[in-house]
Amino acid sequence: MNVSHLCNTESPVSDFSIQGSGYCIQEDRVTLSIEQLLSNRSADNISGSLMLELWALPTQYLGGGFGGELLAYTSIAPLSGQCYLPNLCFNLPFTSPTPGQWYITLMVREWDGSQYITRDYVNYENLFCVEAKPVVSRSTSDNVISVDFGHVDHSTNNQNRLDSLAPSQVVKDSPLNHECDAESAPPKKAVKSGKRASKVNPSGKAIAKKVSINKASLSELESIKGLPVKVAKLIFQTRPHKKIDELLALKGMGPKLLKKIEHLIKL
Repeated sequence: MNVSHLCNTESPVSDFSIQGSGYCIQEDRVTLSIEQLLSNRSADNISGSLMLELWALPTQYLGGGFGGELLAYTSIAPLSGQCYLPNLCFNLPFTSPTPGQWYITLMVREWDGSQYITRDYVNYENLFCVEAKPVVSRSTSDNVISVDFGHVDHSTNNQNRLDSLAPSQVVKDSPLNHECDAESAPPKKAVKSGKRASKVNPSGKAIAKKVSINKASLSELESIKGLPVKVAKLIFQTRPHKKIDELLALKGMGPKLLKKIEHLIKL
């Protein structure tokens, strides 16, 4: 699936201004481009951390709360008042929405210390349509093939209900980096066969490398098995942490979850 759309009109006047934006979808990747992201605040004002998000919404966004599906996202550094970031271009992983007709909206959102708040947005005119894939099943008893094309429900009750004040997925932290590809995993070292290999790992099982909650990137925290992405983001945003037990103060982190992942993390 290849889709592209440009919007040359300026978004509504607000604290921030997205000017000259567009997106281009190629299979499981999307390129977001912005000619200029401007802060309209006073020169002595520095914003909180900023997030750039591409959303699929059941209705055209007019501000305030909303429910929809997050398609792509990235974070950028705080922006000083009366300053702007020119010629932004991000190539990001793309998550296709569920079947239906969607309005595509690009948002810039700011962390105010407790939650993300939408500061500016751009609505794209063309509807984004996703068709349901047919499901084929065959009965061995009567040699009958059934095809279920699915039922598309456009009501917002069938959408992933999301809080507009907090993104539902973890965003990779790459301030002002126009290349937002995920960090590549460290190369694996080949283990020689024979006796030496048995000394490295006698059991033959993979040994999980502990992830530092104070030094790891956001994508590395997200990759921790069994750790919800929202909790991983809170760990990233509230660090440094002096000890592992401090994580119990985070929303969504209980004793059972901490015990489940404590062998996978370190300070």
